[in-house]
Amino acid sequence: MGETLSNHGLKPYLLRPGEVVISFAFLEGDIPADATFTFTVNSSPTPGTRGDMNVDVVIDEVTWQSDRVVGVIRNPTDQTLGWTYMSLVCFSADGTPTRAEPATIQESITPNGTMTFQISGAFGTAPDCEHFLVAGTSNPQR
Repeated sequence: MGETLSNHGLKPYLLRPGEVVISFAFLEGDIPADATFTFTVNSSPTPGTRGDMNVDVVIDEVTWQSDRVVGVIRNPTDQTLGWTYMSLVCFSADGTPTRAEPATIQESITPNGTMTFQISGAFGTAPDCEHFLVAGTSNPQR
């Protein structure tokens, strides 16, 4: 059985109809090379417009450079945001996911402010990632 370890595993945290999410699951035990997976997704309405604990940052700019993704994120709220948890998923030309990379921005983002980011191959070599999705979620500082 696989499951996300925390709500930081979902980016963006809130989905509207027709949107997609980037997530991960940790699997235990030996997994046969020919294994196939079936996923069941459950959801429930959020109690507020942005959720109780997480805020999805807005990706204003994002560019693939030869060994990393760089961009600008924006805090869409009137609250200061703490650490931001980013996810990058790379795809081959046919749409097959080829790699996933996490990144953490440890600086705060001021209300309605912006911040630059980069995601490189933190766990080994830099990803080959000309086709990609990137998303980020942060926590309001209380």
